[in-house]
Amino acid sequence: MDIKALKAQGFSQRAVARLLGVHRDAVRRVWSEESPRRYGRAPRPTKVDAHKEHLQARLGAAPGLCATRLFREVRERGYDGGYEAIKVFCRGWKKEYRARQATVRFETGPGIQAQADWGETRQMRFASGEVLTRYFFTMVLAFSRLRFVVYLPEVTQAWLLWAHTRAFDFFGGVPRTILYDNPKQIVQRPRPAVIWQQRLLAFASHYGYVPQACWPARPQTKGKVENAVGFHERDFLLGLEPLPKDDTELNVRALAWCDEVALRVSSAIGQPPRERWLEEKAYLLPLPASHFDCRTVETRRVLREAMVSYRGNRYSAPAHLVGQQLTVKEDFDGTIHFYADADEVAVHPVVAGRGQRVVVPEHHAPLWRALEKLGQRASPRTRQAQMLPPDVSLWRSHVVAVERRPLSAYQSLEGVPR
Repeated sequence: MDIKALKAQGFSQRAVARLLGVHRDAVRRVWSEESPRRYGRAPRPTKVDAHKEHLQARLGAAPGLCATRLFREVRERGYDGGYEAIKVFCRGWKKEYRARQATVRFETGPGIQAQADWGETRQMRFASGEVLTRYFFTMVLAFSRLRFVVYLPEVTQAWLLWAHTRAFDFFGGVPRTILYDNPKQIVQRPRPAVIWQQRLLAFASHYGYVPQACWPARPQTKGKVENAVGFHERDFLLGLEPLPKDDTELNVRALAWCDEVALRVSSAIGQPPRERWLEEKAYLLPLPASHFDCRTVETRRVLREAMVSYRGNRYSAPAHLVGQQLTVKEDFDGTIHFYADADEVAVHPVVAGRGQRVVVPEHHAPLWRALEKLGQRASPRTRQAQMLPPDVSLWRSHVVAVERRPLSAYQSLEGVPR
């Protein structure tokens, strides 16, 4: 029998105090309460209190830290308590952390959203025996779960935008929004006040979609593509056999894998993504008449020896352009293009390493003719390099010759004494 029950039966406060053997003040306090108070003991100070800030900061930066490691750290900072207290603190903190990470799956209608991300492998093995770092870009349509994967040699802004165009071609259209993380290639400043890279905004405007950014440290908000990255690593990349001979073959096989996975039943939607994509395709934005030019754009001055310096190497340019500014665009097929205003004036294969010289003989032919007029004579090796069939375009990449000359040869062209 409690005070509330006796009150309901019509007993007075004095009678209740007499029946229960408690003071009338206690009866009066409970009598007026709408709900019973919870018993709570005031927390007692512990030896861990002086180190809570350090422990919280460490766990906040790396939630996976184990209690044994943190115990060693706080012992060095003067903690003289036991390990059990540290373990209890870590267990409580991680329980609250997991509760904060809880989220609700958010579904969107057809054509509304895609999610984009990329992963990295530093152990990409090729049939030649090379082991290189490669990046794989992934985009997933949120409604149908249709996924696209392409491998990239680097994750520059130009390569990432180019990968977008391949994804749009694969999907047969453009989603209305694309959800990103906050990489520097895409975002200048993350939330709460997002500032996008200007080139990304121009790209998005060209295709008509709206970019969206996740909150920092909340990757679960784009869980569809996060799962796709991990699944691709396990289902395709891990133990890849036979080894691809080059990047082209690697991407052909990755695309075939995307087609295969699209025919499997997705546990998230209960049907194959390809079937659901047939419903979603009609809601995608149409592809524009031409793709956005994603190539890296830089300007370079033609040096006095009719060469252009680019990434540590030098490439020839037509001699009459010496001193002019050229627009340089590196293409995704391993070639580099020079433009004077809107006119393409040279194409070269991009060479690896540094200190290389790539020379097209026709570019320097006027300089050698000027040399002959001065009574100079080019070396037999140089003359042989200029002997090309008259029906070929001398400045195209398939006839590029790489040669080295002493500096004195270029000085002589300017009339400078040796």
